[in-house]
Amino acid sequence: MGHGKEKMECIFSCHQFNINMEKKESKTSKHFWFSMIKSFLRFVGFFVLAYQDFVGAAVLLSAAEILGIVEEL
Repeated sequence: MGHGKEKMECIFSCHQFNINMEKKESKTSKHFWFSMIKSFLRFVGFFVLAYQDFVGAAVLLSAAEILGIVEEL
């Protein structure tokens, strides 16, 4: 009979954990979009670098790094 009570506590704890995870989704979504924008800037920056536009590449790659710093603040 003791196993039923333990199982019920586990189900309650797991349900409570899922609720906590859902609350953090907005932060995860924010991180996802920051990462997508940073990746896009880096991709375009390296593409521009292939055409030897060093200033344009430097601006785009620097913008990606600055965005990463802003995200951490």
